[in-house]
Amino acid sequence: MEKLAYCYVGGIGVTKDLTQATYWLQKAAEQGSVVAQVDLGMAYRNGVGMEKNRNAALYWLEKALENEKIAELETFTHLNYADVKIRIESLKDEGYSSAQGKL
Repeated sequence: MEKLAYCYVGGIGVTKDLTQATYWLQKAAEQGSVVAQVDLGMAYRNGVGMEKNRNAALYWLEKALENEKIAELETFTHLNYADVKIRIESLKDEGYSSAQGKL
């Protein structure tokens, strides 16, 4: 699911489609992929492939920090635990709540 999402992001073997990408990221995130959880959180934060939803962003970023596979994050992305923590604090400082973002 996660790989399919990234194919849609880059138009690799499929037509580039950010809506489809976020659909598949959501599926992968729900299955426990820490990378998908962070990427989905950032997509919600920035409104990529969907409407901005800072509460949902916070929910998925916090979910990633709770994930036992959080150490995999640095292996597969440019982010690490501290980066995700900073983004979470920034959203909280702006007044957003993960309780309101659970989808």
